[in-house]
Amino acid sequence: MTSLKKQLVTLLILCSVSTISSSQQPDNKQSEYRGFYTLAPRIGIGLHNYANFEIGISALYIDNKNLEFGAASIYSTFILQQTNWSLDSYLSGWKLGIQSSWAIFMCGIEYKTLIFDNENYNYLSTKVGLSWMDIFNLEYSINVIDLDNEIPINSRHQIALNMSINKKIYNEVIKAF
Repeated sequence: MTSLKKQLVTLLILCSVSTISSSQQPDNKQSEYRGFYTLAPRIGIGLHNYANFEIGISALYIDNKNLEFGAASIYSTFILQQTNWSLDSYLSGWKLGIQSSWAIFMCGIEYKTLIFDNENYNYLSTKVGLSWMDIFNLEYSINVIDLDNEIPINSRHQIALNMSINKKIYNEVIKAF
């Protein structure tokens, strides 16, 4: 009988040690995941005195598996900017920016050059807003520096709605959500 008790106690101890050690080992699949990088088309509409439209490309890093989900991106877009509401006059140009999001909040900075009548007009803007992993963004920007004196778009405030999406983002983020 004593031998049976010793065997049961030994088995219980071994099972307990095995259970404790297996519960302390991290899930390799979860601990190895570090997010992913992708290039995606970026499109958007906004208001900066008048309506504008942008189309370009974003390089994104997205981490949607961990508790600290968020994203970061670098983007470049081509812009068409109205200069009045009659749709007969446009500025065109390009924009380069970086932004980061955590949970539903985002912040960033961008540099924009608009061309009108062979003149360049340059803007440097900071922005804050709501974002879902830099995929869908609603942002408010303020021109901290209008780099030219005679600018055709004279409002310092901008609001924009833009998105960056491709098949990888759809499969790994949107579908998984």
